[in-house]
Amino acid sequence: MKKFGFFVMVVLVGILSACNNSETKEDATELNDSVVKTTVVFDEPKFDFGTITQGEVVEHTFFFTNTGSADYTIETVQASCGCTTPDYTQTPVKPGEKGKVVVKFNSAGRSGNQSKTVTVYGNSEEGKIQLSFVAKIAEPTK
Repeated sequence: MKKFGFFVMVVLVGILSACNNSETKEDATELNDSVVKTTVVFDEPKFDFGTITQGEVVEHTFFFTNTGSADYTIETVQASCGCTTPDYTQTPVKPGEKGKVVVKFNSAGRSGNQSKTVTVYGNSEEGKIQLSFVAKIAEPTK
């Protein structure tokens, strides 16, 4: 009987936790809806590093222009894997001005054709913008 009571308690805690989570999501949606949106255009959302040597660290800068009427602020940038490190403009980009997202790709331990993405989260109309790059990794010459 004690096991049944414990089971009921666990189920109730789970249900109450789920209710709290849905309210939090609704609050976040309302907050996100109140943020002023703008439009952003990346000069080159896809980039090809070409052939690089395994172990090489390469870098590319993706430039964008705020084409809207409100400041554009990047909240965060997430890479699709640990081999890619993003950096980005930390201050709001005013309408008509440019900003950047810099990606460093470490090809150590990788070989062949590689395709990676970086997702930019900010107050653009899209909410998130996906950038991508490819590289062909060649074995080091011996």
